Amino acid sequence: MMNKIEKLKKSVVESFSCEISQEFYVDILKKGINESEKNVIQKYFKKEDKVLDLGCGTGRISFGMYDLGYKNIVGIDLVPTMVELANKNKGDREINFLEGDATDLQFEDESFESLIFGYNGWTQIPGEKNRLQALDEIYRVLKKDGIFIFSVLIFRKSFFNFFRYLKYYIPKLFFIN
Repeated sequence: MMNKIEKLKKSVVESFSCEISQEFYVDILKKGINESEKNVIQKYFKKEDKVLDLGCGTGRISFGMYDLGYKNIVGIDLVPTMVELANKNKGDREINFLEGDATDLQFEDESFESLIFGYNGWTQIPGEKNRLQALDEIYRVLKKDGIFIFSVLIFRKSFFNFFRYLKYYIPKLFFIN
């Protein structure tokens, strides 16, 4: 039997696997890396760094980084359909996209010089305990003096996010099927 956190995690996977989410994130993928992400990445990451794109989704940030000259990138996401879309859209970019959980990273200690957790991935981790576990994992896989960047974007007037929130998260919080 699943506990509340496992049910919330399952809900996140389901909501990001639905057709409306897939369409939305493919559309976002087409827009590419945004200017603020580009500026921060170029300021703090070195092109030769091994970079983990945590919560990579459809690969938007990974693709943008690759096109900027960062060639040693691994992207992971909890949602299998997001990973499938990233692999489908990568073309000839040599990026390894994998399924993975930010609270249980399947990498050796100190595997990455740089790590980015962008575009609201952080907010999709259910519960304070799991978010702290994710931070522990991030610290563990980053090399000493490694760089960690995360971003949280806020959508104003976004009917899509409001709809997704109402349809998928509210019922799951109360375990309504």
